[in-house]
Amino acid sequence: MKAKFLICFLLLIVNIHAENVSVKCYDSRFNDVQSIQIIEAQKNGIVPMKSFQKNDELVRLDYNLWYKVGSLDNSHPFVLSYVKEFLIDLSKEFKNLSGCYVSNFVITSALRTHDDIAKLRQLNINAVNNSCHLYGTTIDISKFYFNTVVYYKSEYLHNCLSTILYEMQKKGRCYVKNEKNCYHITIIKID
Repeated sequence: MKAKFLICFLLLIVNIHAENVSVKCYDSRFNDVQSIQIIEAQKNGIVPMKSFQKNDELVRLDYNLWYKVGSLDNSHPFVLSYVKEFLIDLSKEFKNLSGCYVSNFVITSALRTHDDIAKLRQLNINAVNNSCHLYGTTIDISKFYFNTVVYYKSEYLHNCLSTILYEMQKKGRCYVKNEKNCYHITIIKID
């Protein structure tokens, strides 16, 4: 009985917070196209690989409290260390704004090899040969799927993520392209 009461109380607090937070969808402002993002990726990224091999420059994206790594069917859960730091910063800001500390955004793509892109091009003719994902600098984050144990409207979490990404883009921390189901993000290396 106490557990049910506690859960109901927490849901009430969470939903009151959600109604009082002003967030906006910035999707129309995320138009950093491939030709802009690839310059950053090539400048600070790794040398692209034909097939996946462990690399001392890359760090693994493991499941953690900050974000969820999806199935990554056409990529590998590895990025450069500053990209992982960016993801943690993004998650902290996302959790603070949304008020939902048990909700995570989901990474749907990370490092790709030339072999991965060749397979992906068989399924998606829009996939580019010289993808920013080849360099370990770029990730995709789902706009609509969130890993959460407390009910939140997906639109609210989407708008919170959009708001934080817009702020980080304005600060020069990333390039963002709005795609059909995800945000395609290349992280800018800050020296």
